[in-house]
Amino acid sequence: MCTNPTRCMPCILMLALLMSIQKNTGDFPTTAFIPSILEFSMKRTTPLLSIACTLALSMVLLIGCTDIFHPPKKVTAVAIDQARPLMVGETSQLTATITPADATNKQVSWTSSNPDIATVDSQGLVTAVSRGDAEITVTAESQDKSDSILITVHNGYVSISFTNTSDPDDTYSFWLTSGPAQGSDPARYTTFTEYEVPSHTIRDMGGGDGSHLLASSSPMDEEYGEYIPSDGNYPFDSFVMYVPGAINASCIGIPLDAARFTISRRSDALHYEFSAGYSSLPAQHLTVTFTEFGSDYVGGTISGVIANSTEYTVSGDFRVLRALYNPVD
Repeated sequence: MCTNPTRCMPCILMLALLMSIQKNTGDFPTTAFIPSILEFSMKRTTPLLSIACTLALSMVLLIGCTDIFHPPKKVTAVAIDQARPLMVGETSQLTATITPADATNKQVSWTSSNPDIATVDSQGLVTAVSRGDAEITVTAESQDKSDSILITVHNGYVSISFTNTSDPDDTYSFWLTSGPAQGSDPARYTTFTEYEVPSHTIRDMGGGDGSHLLASSSPMDEEYGEYIPSDGNYPFDSFVMYVPGAINASCIGIPLDAARFTISRRSDALHYEFSAGYSSLPAQHLTVTFTEFGSDYVGGTISGVIANSTEYTVSGDFRVLRALYNPVD
């Protein structure tokens, strides 16, 4: 029977027509399909109008009752592609994959668990609003199948990798994105905008003004220049870089030498998986090129080579939140 009640009317009309033909002619067609009706109509002296009506209603019948022969394919699953962390103000297009691919109704709807953190429109376009996490859900309208993915919104990142020049398999990659700085002394150190790291400050490091970049992988304390994981968050990654001369947008596009640089991955309170630190880097070992130097963010790339007992090729990029610095009188 028809799955859509509104499609039953052609069937009823066809039956009524065939019964009318049987009443007028004393005979009844054996099937409702068009070839049989044509053959039946040609054998009888049925008026031409009746034949035309029969053909028209037969076509309506075949079109209107296709569910009898081709039932709709239901959605069995829906999945969202992978999402990446977003910075405040960024957008990302999510894609929902419907299974089976030839499902009859592929309409989906999108929702966000926290629009104050991230919104999503009817096409799956996510907009990062403020720092935090939001769950984005897609639902197939026909069968209520759904999938969700967590979107993390942050105010900056530092992405950097170290590859052994003699052994490409010996690689360490760092992705530092968030963590409020706790215990900072504004009179001596940095005032973090919204207490968010990674961050950027312009400060005097004893060799003139320059850009100070810092980041960590988790909440951290800043005490006397040392970053300490709070609440035992391990493994813990931290990053500090000082670039003299980078004080305004005039440095954009100009390769600058980093004067000081430290990065480490601490597996616990006593052990380091990877560590590299230079209080005075030789010139041209690490080059920083700023691509953005705005009032809210600075961004750029890092490249070069460092060596202790092992030589590593360094590459990376960053986009970090501008922060204020209160210099000591």
